[in-house]
Amino acid sequence: MKKLVRVGLIMAGAAGVALAGGVWWVKGQLSREAVERQLQAVCGGRVSLGASELEVWGSPARWKLSDLKVFATVGRDGKAEAPTEPVVSLREAVLEVSLGSLMSGTLDVQRLNLDGLSVEEYVSPEGVSDLKLVMAKPKADAKSTVEEVKEAEPKVEKVQKAGVAEFKAEQLGFTLRVREARVSNGQLFIHNRVNKTKTRLEGLQFALTDIDVDPANLAAHNTVKMALEMKLTLEGRGKVAGEMTDVTFAKLDVSGNGKMQPFEEKTGVWSPVSEWELSLAKGSVLAGYMTMGQASADAAKKMKDFGLDLSDLPMGGELLEAAVLKMAFSENRLLVREDARFQMPEYEVRMAKGSWVNSAEDAQDLVIRLVCGEELQRRLREGMLKSGLPEKMADSVVKAFLDETSGRLSFDVRAGGKMTRPEVKPAWDKALERAIQGGAIEGLLKSIGK
Repeated sequence: MKKLVRVGLIMAGAAGVALAGGVWWVKGQLSREAVERQLQAVCGGRVSLGASELEVWGSPARWKLSDLKVFATVGRDGKAEAPTEPVVSLREAVLEVSLGSLMSGTLDVQRLNLDGLSVEEYVSPEGVSDLKLVMAKPKADAKSTVEEVKEAEPKVEKVQKAGVAEFKAEQLGFTLRVREARVSNGQLFIHNRVNKTKTRLEGLQFALTDIDVDPANLAAHNTVKMALEMKLTLEGRGKVAGEMTDVTFAKLDVSGNGKMQPFEEKTGVWSPVSEWELSLAKGSVLAGYMTMGQASADAAKKMKDFGLDLSDLPMGGELLEAAVLKMAFSENRLLVREDARFQMPEYEVRMAKGSWVNSAEDAQDLVIRLVCGEELQRRLREGMLKSGLPEKMADSVVKAFLDETSGRLSFDVRAGGKMTRPEVKPAWDKALERAIQGGAIEGLLKSIGK
C-alpha cells in the first residue's frame, strides 16, 4: 500500500507539471501511446494501456486512464511461460488538478480515484516476488531474470537500510495539497510460499484526504487523513496437534479511520507512520483453528495439575460483538496502543497494550488474558471437584485466578514466535503464587493426586 501511495504521488506530480505546459505538447505527452511508453520505461513488466483522455480546459483539468495492466515477463518456479493474468490491473484512474496553483509551486489535487485496482503477488519459495519484478526499473543492456533478482535482492535490502536508496520529500519539488485520493473496489492477493501464507483483501475502499506536505516545512505540513473498509482473509499452514495443516488465521470485516505522517520530520525521508482506530465487525473470525491443548500441551498440563482442564478450549473464534482496535503501523508492524477486547463464544479475550504482529516477517508477540463466561467457569469448577480437589481448595484456586474487573475466572497467556507456528506460553505465575499462599500446598497436591 505504501508503494502504491508513493507511485500515485509521483504520477500526480508528473501530470501536474505536464499540464502547466502547452496544450498540444501536453496532449502528446499524455497520449495513450506516450503514457504506455513512459510506464514501460520504469516497469520491469509488460505494460498495456487501453486509453488516456485529457481535458485541459475544464476547471479542474482532468486526466483519465482506462484499462491499465502490468504483466510479468518471466515464469514462476522456473517455468518458461509467464502467467497470462496481470500482476497489477486498474479499471480506471481519474486525476483532477487545479492548474492555477502550479504557478505558486503548489500541486493542488482535487481528486485522484483509482477504481478497480487489483494486485496479485506471488512470492516463490526462494523469496522472489513477481510484483517486485514488474515494479523494478528494467536494465538498459540486459533482460532481467529471476536469478538476477534473487542475487540482487539482498544487496538492495542493505542499501535501503543504509539509507542510500531513500526517497525524500524534497524530491517532490513542490508543495502537495490533495483533497481526496481514493482506491475504490480494490482487491489484493498475496501468495507467499516462503512463509506459506495466502492473504486476500476484498472490497477495498481506501481514502487519503486532506494530504498536506510541504518539503520546506514538514513540522507543520506533513499529514494525511485516512479511511478504510475491507474484508481480510489470512490463510496458511499451521501446526495443529503436531502436524502441519491448512488453517485460517483470520477472516475479518474491517473499517476505520486514521492519520499518517508520510515523511520523517527531521530527515525528510519517506518513512510513513500511521495511527488507526479500527473496528472488527461482529462475525469476524480470529484464529480458533486449534485448542489450548494443541497450542501448548505444557500450558494445558500445568493448569490440569490444579484441576483446571483447558485442553479442549478453542484458542480464538467468531466475534459475538464488534471489537475496536487502536493501533499504530510502522515498518510492517501493527502495534496495539490501548487494551482491546474481543468477545468470543465461551470467553472474552483481552489483548494488552504493546502487543504486536508483523505478517510480512511472520512474527508476533501478543499478551492475552482469557476471561471465562459463566458457563465455562461453571464447567471448570465442576471439573476441579470431579478431579478430587476439595471444595475449599477449588474456591481458593478460582479466587486466585479471578479477573479484577469482572470477577470472573481468567488466564493469562503469551503468544510469540511465528504466526504460522505460534508459541503459546502461560503467564500465570502470580496467580499460582496467590493460590499456594491461600492454602496448604501439601494438602492441595495430595487432593489433586487422589
